[in-house]
Amino acid sequence: MMAIKLFGIKDDYEARRSARLFLKYGITPEEEAKMLVDQKGACATCEEKPDLQRLVIDFCEDTATIRGLLCPGCRTTIRRAGSNLLVWQRTMAYLLASRLASYTGFAGNSKV
Repeated sequence: MMAIKLFGIKDDYEARRSARLFLKYGITPEEEAKMLVDQKGACATCEEKPDLQRLVIDFCEDTATIRGLLCPGCRTTIRRAGSNLLVWQRTMAYLLASRLASYTGFAGNSKV
């Protein structure tokens, strides 16, 4: 089977991946690699460096731009909450209230 030569890459998997990057996001593997270096190999939100998994591209549908590279966990979180900043504000308030409750012994949502 003859390997597809695309973007100077002979391996079929890498050729398909390169084509997908370009068609979906308009970038080359080299541009993705530069993003990874710029982020120091870490997720743009949690700043963790994944052990085995590759960071994934976070693409904003509203602005049609790449926001950065994320670990799969952070990408899933953003996908579920979406770009609605009110949801994020409520989530932060919820988490902060929970943290406060753990320090004071008061749980705001508990029914006594």
